[in-house]
Amino acid sequence: MGRRFSAVRFTAELVHAVAASADPRTASEVLAALDGPVIHDPRNGRFYALVPASPPGPTLSPHATYLGLGHYIGVPRVGDDEQTEVWCSYWAVPMRTPGDLCSPTSVTGLITGGTAILNGRIES
Repeated sequence: MGRRFSAVRFTAELVHAVAASADPRTASEVLAALDGPVIHDPRNGRFYALVPASPPGPTLSPHATYLGLGHYIGVPRVGDDEQTEVWCSYWAVPMRTPGDLCSPTSVTGLITGGTAILNGRIES
């Protein structure tokens, strides 16, 4: 990763806060607003939005991490777009075409909104 594309790793907690649900289909509907492919790794409770290879900044959130050059992620097979086994990764939002990536602005919005929701829960 890091040359043609990178990824932003989100905690399931962040995605579920924005979706107001832990349901995988609801999470996928919310993640579709990122306008690009997203992988769900249920074993580790993580989502990976594939993004352009330019880093967004030094710190995203305690719930999101930029993964660029020197990082690796497992990529599901084309067509694996539903959770068929409990711990297998799948495309929460499938890639539409080669080179299709999430909007960095939308990714930042999801992180900002989800972090605000989670911080509100902590403060309450």
